[in-house]
Amino acid sequence: MKKLKFLTAALCGAVMSFSAFAFTACAPGNGSSSSGSSAGGSDSVGGSSGSSITITADTDPDTIVSEVLNQAQWKAALQASNTDNFSVKIFMQVERPDGGFETEGETKLGQTMISTKGETNYDGSIQKQEDVVMEGENEKIYALSYDATTQSWVEVESLERYSGITYEEYREYFCSQYICGFVAIEDAYAQFSYDQELKAYVAQGLTVTVSTQTIASGESGGLEIKEITQEQNYEKFIIKFVNGKACYVYTQFNLPGMNGSQKTEMLYYDYGTTQVTMPEIAD
Repeated sequence: MKKLKFLTAALCGAVMSFSAFAFTACAPGNGSSSSGSSAGGSDSVGGSSGSSITITADTDPDTIVSEVLNQAQWKAALQASNTDNFSVKIFMQVERPDGGFETEGETKLGQTMISTKGETNYDGSIQKQEDVVMEGENEKIYALSYDATTQSWVEVESLERYSGITYEEYREYFCSQYICGFVAIEDAYAQFSYDQELKAYVAQGLTVTVSTQTIASGESGGLEIKEITQEQNYEKFIIKFVNGKACYVYTQFNLPGMNGSQKTEMLYYDYGTTQVTMPEIAD
């Protein structure tokens, strides 16, 4: 996946404002057609099919032609129940006055194991991490981490960050981090327009309620999963669908607490077929 491809290629020349979480220059769409676009709620485009390609980790988002959905299909495509098993590649860019960072990685949410690997660039300083998490004894979390020095997998001896959390709770929390954005637009069909040039649904100045989970200190002294709900204002939200599921998401929004901005691309693939294998542990 090319980094921020839509931002640098298909949207080049466009003027995009980076306001704070509250949008100013752009108001939410109302389903009306725009130049080169058709309204999300238009019956004339609802239900027609687009791309029939199989999405993989190497798919170029520009080659994906999103299916055109009616409102019922849109709602069905954005259900959390679609995401019990999937893989996702992600690229995130954060810009702040005191320095930003870029993160690129891949996550596989298997039925019994979760694998993550990524690389973060903090102004030229590269940090890499690769982990596998699964259920251990008594529903506790068992984790492995890749040691770049020894080039081998080792057990994570200290699991304080997971204390008090079962594997299933962790799996649900982990999944929420990757789907909260597109699940939140389930009822925002009329605010998106199908852009014929991008072959994608696009909304600008979109405000939705996003629900996700976080790991926090519990009352008993351990950790617990807590639900977080907040209003999120997106400067831009782009989404593509293939086979009745979300396969590509681009979001752009500001970070008012840090006087910065964030742009994220996510490519979803291997729905229902993602598998994670147990690494070989060093002796």
